[in-house]
Amino acid sequence: DGSWIVLDELNLASQSVLEGLNACLDHRGEVYIPELNKTFKCSPKKFRLFACQNPLHQGGGRKGLPKSFLNRFTRVYTSALTFRDLSIILENKFPDAPARILEQMISFNDVLNDKIFRQRLFGHGCGDINLRDMFRWCELLRTNHGAGTWDPAAVVDIVYMRRMRKPSDAEHVARVFQHVFDAPPHGFTTR
Repeated sequence: DGSWIVLDELNLASQSVLEGLNACLDHRGEVYIPELNKTFKCSPKKFRLFACQNPLHQGGGRKGLPKSFLNRFTRVYTSALTFRDLSIILENKFPDAPARILEQMISFNDVLNDKIFRQRLFGHGCGDINLRDMFRWCELLRTNHGAGTWDPAAVVDIVYMRRMRKPSDAEHVARVFQHVFDAPPHGFTTR
């Protein structure tokens, strides 16, 4: 019926899900859903399937999909979001947010990513730091502060610092925050 189906993080799917998709995409052209006890026809002329995945080196638990499975798709690679991309996204999603604070939040996220994932200075095992974190941070600020009175120092610990496995890593995050915002996170002093 012309539907589009998006499967996000496909390389985190279980083997049974991948086998079901394979049946849908191969000569059988159908998938059986045992929970519904029903078989669905999957004519490529009637729907489009988009399978997404992040690079294997990002996050935990990602596995490489078999080449035979990947060959069923057209591969499209995208670059990481730029500072300008992030600005446009956040300004549109949070139009009441002070522009200067959004810029600082993006800078903080970028510096933190650089120190944790590129330089590998601290934060081992803390998971990805990405646009979702920026959304969480902004949502917390929008919920807890009025328009124009955002205070990122009030909730940075919830989004970033508490994810660190070691207290010394949380201190590194606080130092990065102080460097970018020229003030420490609330309730935290840096050396």
